[in-house]
Amino acid sequence: MSHWTKVEMNIDDLSVLKSACEELGAKCTINGFAKGWGGQTRQSDMVISIGGKYDLSVTKKACGCGYEINGDFYDGSLRKFFQKAGEELGKITEMYAVHKAEALCRAKRKAWNRIVTEKGINLEVFV
Repeated sequence: MSHWTKVEMNIDDLSVLKSACEELGAKCTINGFAKGWGGQTRQSDMVISIGGKYDLSVTKKACGCGYEINGDFYDGSLRKFFQKAGEELGKITEMYAVHKAEALCRAKRKAWNRIVTEKGINLEVFV
């Protein structure tokens, strides 16, 4: 029996995902094996670990058009760590978007400022 669940997200940059997850306190390993229920493992382009029994597995989509995230949410630890506003990986989704926007600002040599509110993170870009 498998407990792996695919979470729908638009991820196209592994390095941005890595920096976002590390800011959240997760450990990211490139080209590893993610842990799941019952000793199951999944070969992954990147493993996102919070130090618990189970990991998140990031793998290239079959179409080659980005990455997908799979995880074993059975014991609740991944959900508790990454969930926001009812979204399975809401914290990752938000932080990935922030890091992606910051990377675009760096590439275009624009200054920005993070504004953290109780509703989330906003970026103020100076043009």
